[in-house]
Parts: sequence; C-alpha cells; structure tokens
Amino acid sequence: MNQEDRGLTGIEQAPLIAVLGRVYADRRTGALRMFDKAGSIPFVFWFKRGFPCFSYSRDRVATIGELLPAQRRSLVDDIAQRALAGNRSGSRTLIGQALLSEGVVSFEELQQALSGQLQRRLLCCASSPDASFQWDEGMDEFGIVPLSSPLLNPLEVAARAAAAAPYARVREWVQAAVAHPLLRLAMDRRIPPVVHRLLAESLVDSLARPQPVQRLLDTPSQLRTVCVLLAFGYLEGVEPPRIEIETPTAAAPRPEPPRTEDESLLARLSRLLKCGASYYELLGLVPTAPRDEIKHAYRNLAFGIHPDRVPPHLAAVSRDVFPHLVDAYHALSRERLRTEYDARLVALGGTAGLHDLSHVAAWLSARSPYLDRIGLSTLAGEYRRMLVSVQGMGSMGRIGPIGPIGPIGRMEDIGAGRI
Repeated sequence: MNQEDRGLTGIEQAPLIAVLGRVYADRRTGALRMFDKAGSIPFVFWFKRGFPCFSYSRDRVATIGELLPAQRRSLVDDIAQRALAGNRSGSRTLIGQALLSEGVVSFEELQQALSGQLQRRLLCCASSPDASFQWDEGMDEFGIVPLSSPLLNPLEVAARAAAAAPYARVREWVQAAVAHPLLRLAMDRRIPPVVHRLLAESLVDSLARPQPVQRLLDTPSQLRTVCVLLAFGYLEGVEPPRIEIETPTAAAPRPEPPRTEDESLLARLSRLLKCGASYYELLGLVPTAPRDEIKHAYRNLAFGIHPDRVPPHLAAVSRDVFPHLVDAYHALSRERLRTEYDARLVALGGTAGLHDLSHVAAWLSARSPYLDRIGLSTLAGEYRRMLVSVQGMGSMGRIGPIGPIGPIGRMEDIGAGRI
C-alpha cells in the first residue's frame, strides 16, 4: 500500500510539529525520514502507534556516549568502535544493546539516554528551515529497533520544538491549514497539562472564546502555540456570527421571543446548579454510566445550549451554565479524575442524593470490577476502600440527610440491579 493510500499526503513540506500531530492523530506505526536541502537523509525516526520510539542520525547527532556520565565515555567509545566494526562485517549490533550486554549501563540509564537522544534529534530536525519528510508505513524496518525502546510523548516534543521551529515556515503552514477567520479550543477535547506548562498559557486560556486568526499570528510565541494546538486537533475553526439588521417600525411593537426547547433545557440545568446537583445529575446520568454515555450526554447538551447556538435572549444564561457542563465532562471522562470526584461525593455525603445504603453500595461495587477489567486496579482499590467507608458509616447510622434526588438521577435503577 503506497503513501497516498495510507492517507499521509501533504506532510512533505510541513514543519515537524505538524507532522508529529498527523502521525499521532492517526496512530501511525512506521518510519519518518527527514531530507535536507541536498536530498540526503540525516535523520530517520521510528514511531509506534503515533509515539516516537527510536532514531538514527547519519551525522552522529546526540550519540549515546554524550548522554552518559563522563567517567564512562572511554569505555563507551571502545564498545562503540567494536559494535561499528561488527556492523561493517554484516552482523548488525546496536550500540545501546552492546552497552547493556557488557554491563556498562543499567536498563534505566539506557532508557533515559535513549529518550534524551531521541528528543535532541527531533528538536534538531524541527529547527531545520529546509527539512522535508517522507513517511513509510508499517513494521518492515523495525528489525533494528529494540523492543525496549522508550516512547516519547509527541505533544511534549512538539511543544518544546515550537521554540526552535523557523517562524516563517510555521506561519506559512498555519495560514494554509486554517480555513476559517476565527479559531477556538475544540469543545470535546481537554487540553493536557503539558500544553499549559510549555506553551503560552494565557493564549491557551483566551482560546476558550473564538479569536481572530490574524491576531493570533502577531507574535512568534502565539503563532507557535497555535501551530501545536492546530496540529494535534485542539483547535477548531469558527465562522463569525451573522448579524441581521432589522428596521423596526413605530407602529409594530417587537414581539416577545417564543419559549424554545433550548430555553426549557437551560432553565432545568440552571435549577439543578442552584440546588447543588452533582455532575451526574447535571448530565442526566447514573454514577455507573460508562465513558461513551458520558461523552454522548455531554455532546448532546453542549450542542443544544452552546452560547453560539442559542437565541440572543438566552446567551447570558448559556454563558453561565455552559462552563459547568464542561467541568462535569472533564471530571467524569477521565477515570482518575472521576475516581477523585466520586471520593469527594462520598466524603461529603453528597452521594448523588442517595439515602439508601444499598444504593450507595451498589454504585461503588459496580465500578471496581470494571476498572479491574480495564487494568486500572489501583483505582478499583479506591472504590473498594470507599465502599468499606460507606458501610462503616451506615453501621453507625451516619448516612447523612441529603436533598431529594430529582427526576434525572434515577439512582433507584442501581439498587434494583437495572444498571
């Protein structure tokens, strides 16, 4: 299958940041070759399901010896020379494996050195103004890649590479990639902490609302932040709202806007927020809801009440309610954050309006086997500890008074075994 069939066309002249985003978004496995201005290949990078894992440098950029303690370098050089001699004779040997087999480095030291080597070579490649790329899909060339090769976070590499990327090339790519006059953060994706730590944090925060593209290209720091977010799919284009100018007549009073389905939905969500409803109640879910139901519920609600979609007379209410929906989705769509939130509910007695101990126990008991099944045994243990705590509270008569559950909690379904 050729490159065009595999869907990685258009990366040849893109900056490395954009290439990393494409490979990661499609979870590609294969080799990325960099070509310099003369057409030679100074670097080759291998990826496993979108993550950089190994590299080769024709010019010996960032050799393993440079990344190990100075007192071992003479020994490393000797082993490297023997490994290179063996490669010339036809028996291919990786220097890192040779160092490991002779006991010069520990496995952890080799992993750390390979990670540093891979990152340095990627940053060197990102800073080249003339780099072009070719992607070869598949595992055919993975024979020289050790199984223990480390995986780098491509988003962290791209964020660091943004500072070294040529400004003109990045600007040209962003202008070609953006098809809308406004950009904002994608509604259904959570920005990882590494973005806030390594990029222009104030700009990332401002993109919660649509921003003009041309204003985002004013300074290099803003442009490079936009490039990383755009390459990894954290930005979406927005069309400016249409403004229709009406010519009112003196004789005809303006009619009252009719009540809409959006208005009743906003009113219901506002009432829930004022009553201190849990995130589950806000999204209309039971606490055992799987991740796909959480995403589906959030997207349906967000689509219906987003400030850019509701009538003008509902925009103020929507702006008050919508951030709470986003917070609910972020807290419940990640298993670790969801575990922390559930622990707070239990600790504060705010178990989604439950009075019946059997309902609480059923909720907590249903979560731990699922987390064990998907390999998150540590989080499963947290739910078992919560269950023991709640059972202890029940034995002492301390299931505290909590307000009524309301029509959308449906927690009785858990107690009846219907979940």
